[in-house]
Amino acid sequence: DVVVYGAADHPASVAGAVAALTANGLAGGSIAPAAGSHGLAEIVDPVAVLTSLERLGITVAAFEGAA
Repeated sequence: DVVVYGAADHPASVAGAVAALTANGLAGGSIAPAAGSHGLAEIVDPVAVLTSLERLGITVAAFEGAA
């Protein structure tokens, strides 16, 4: 099965919100930095990030299906 998560809003709004949530999580300790190079989705719970984005008024979506 394939799961695709997304956010639909002005690109700058989404980018700024994700950056702010990430910085807050790193500073507060809820996001643990991992050694090496990783994408954000590899070190956070994507559903938690989407929930936080939705609380900020950003439209989020998820697609679950077969490839």
